[in-house]
Amino acid sequence: MSKSCKHQDLLKNSLCKINYCAKCGSVNLMFGAMTLHLTLDQFEQLSQSFNLAIERINSIEQPQEHEHNSLESMLH
Repeated sequence: MSKSCKHQDLLKNSLCKINYCAKCGSVNLMFGAMTLHLTLDQFEQLSQSFNLAIERINSIEQPQEHEHNSLESMLH
């Protein structure tokens, strides 16, 4: 990231802020006082990693659902 960077805000919410500089290709991911300075490739890989982790989390049977389903089947 250089002083000549002109970052464009991509996203801002209560969790984080993400901006991008087309000139140098950097992406800044800010969580409160912590900022990750990433290349676009690194940001894309991180995004893919998060998506894969979410898919894996969703594929794990949640204990509460299993317990609820077992109790429900016993009552029927």
